[in-house]
Order: sequence, then C-alpha cells, then structure tokens
Amino acid sequence: LLADFGSSGEFHPFYYKPVVANLKASEPYLAVTLGSGSRDNPLNANSSNAIFMIKDENIYTGEPIDTSPYPLTKASLYDATLNDLGSNDLSILTEAQNQYASLEGWFIQLMPGEKVLAETALIQEELLFTTFSPPDVTASSGDSCIVNHTAGRFYHLNLQDATPVMQLSGTGEFLGADRSNRADRSRVISTYGIPGNPVLVFPENSDSLKVYVGQEEVSVILPKVETVYWYDRK
Repeated sequence: LLADFGSSGEFHPFYYKPVVANLKASEPYLAVTLGSGSRDNPLNANSSNAIFMIKDENIYTGEPIDTSPYPLTKASLYDATLNDLGSNDLSILTEAQNQYASLEGWFIQLMPGEKVLAETALIQEELLFTTFSPPDVTASSGDSCIVNHTAGRFYHLNLQDATPVMQLSGTGEFLGADRSNRADRSRVISTYGIPGNPVLVFPENSDSLKVYVGQEEVSVILPKVETVYWYDRK
C-alpha cells in the first residue's frame, strides 16, 4: 500500500484514477498525482480536500512493502499550500526546500468546500486540473441541486514543487524565475456548474499548446519536445 490518507481521521474521497509521471531527479521516482472531492455531495461547503503529489521511489523494486515509511500519510507530505518553495525570501525558501527534501511529496490544501471533480492532466512535468466550489443555493426554489453562479477554477502547477507556471492571476504570460505569487497558480473559469477536465489542443502551425476547459481557453504550454527527422537506410 503506497498511501493511506484516511488514517489521520480526514475524509478524502477519490473518484478518478491517479495520473503518473516518471521524474528524473537525482533519485528517479514516479510522481503519483490525484485530487480529492466528493461528487456525491458537490455542494458541501464544509468539506476539506487537497491535491496530492506522492513520490513512489519503488521504480526498480516493485510495489511498496508494508514497512516504514509505507503506507504514506498526509503527514509524510510537504504542505505546499503557501507556495514557500517559490518564495523570494532566501530564508523561507531554504527552510521549505530542506523540509521538502525530507518528505515523500507535497499537497495543497484547497479552500473549504473546494473539490477536484474531474480528471487531472500531466504534460512536461506540469500539472493541470480544475476544481469546483459550492456557490449560493438558489433561494427562490429551495432546491439544493440548483446553483446561482459559476464556481470553477483552473490550476496550472509545476509538478515537482507545486509552484505556479503561468501568471494566471494577471496577464496569463509565462513566469520567469519569480514564482512567488501563489495566486498565479489558478484562475476563475466561466464554465457553468462543475467544470470538466483540462484538454490539450495542438493548433496547426503553432509553437505552443492550448489548454481548454470546455470551450474556454485557460492556459498555454510551450512544448519542450523537438522535431526529429529520420529515414530508413537500406
């Protein structure tokens, strides 16, 4: 068993399978990502959910055995909610890096009631996902299944350290070395109701990938792959 997030007494329902990437660090590991949220009760404003990245370092040895540190718990992961790994303050950054290096991944605590209710996506060590937060219930009908307004967000994170990739709180441009503003991790999307999963679109004659949620373009990705030409020599 790789991880058990119920052992802390918290309830983290997972409705979609994890998405996994092979990261080439000094010690290679599989980055297992998944987000929690109950589709059975999307309007619960008091739920506590998170997005997780778990390091599975058992690439060559097989599945984890039931000895320390497995199964991992939430306490086994670095709390990246405040984005200290992107801080411009050297003392804060150094302390965050030291803590993260001693742990088995990271998590971001979502706002109360905020839930991951669609599949996540990974590309080029960048994590893409959407969340839903319960809006006001329609007072006139009294129907808890009818909502007044949009309450969806799109997130675009660096997979390794959960820092923002784009300036989603402003112009939407690529961020350089300064990734200190945690508000850049996400943006509000105009999808009515529960947003779907991010979809990658490869425009013709373009040097970037477009990310859509529904019909709305929410971000871009600059491909790191290069065109390789080959021929069959006989």
